[in-house]
Amino acid sequence: MAYITDEYVSLHNALTPPWGFGGMGEVVFLRTYSRKKENGDNETWPETIQRVINGAIDIGVPYTQEEAEQLFDHMFNLRCSFSGRALWQLGTPLVNELNGASINNCYFINIEKIEDFEFLFDHLMLVVALASQ
Repeated sequence: MAYITDEYVSLHNALTPPWGFGGMGEVVFLRTYSRKKENGDNETWPETIQRVINGAIDIGVPYTQEEAEQLFDHMFNLRCSFSGRALWQLGTPLVNELNGASINNCYFINIEKIEDFEFLFDHLMLVVALASQ
C-alpha cells in the first residue's frame, strides 16, 4: 500500500529542501542515496522519500496515512531521516530478496560454533551484493 502518492510528491517538486552547508547536503544526497530511475535520471529528494516511506510500509511498518505524510514533511525539511542504509535500500527489490538484511549494516557475533561463522559470512557477503546494485 502506497500512502505517499505521485500526486503528493508533486506538491513538493517546486520546493527546495533546506540542504545547508552551502548546498553540500544536496551533493551528498545525489552522490549517495539518489537512485537511478528507469529513464536514467536520478531520483529527486521527494521521490527518494516516497520510495523509502512506501518501502517501509511494504515490509510492515504500520504507518497511518497521516503519519506517513508527517514523516514525509519532517524528512523533506531535514528534521529527521532514516538510516543511510535504509535511504539507499528501502523500496527496492533487494530488500525482499535479502529479507531486510540489506538495511542493517551493523552486526556483532561471538563465533563459538560453525553456524555463527556462517551467519557472519552470509552478512559480510551482502557487501558484495550491495556494491553491485
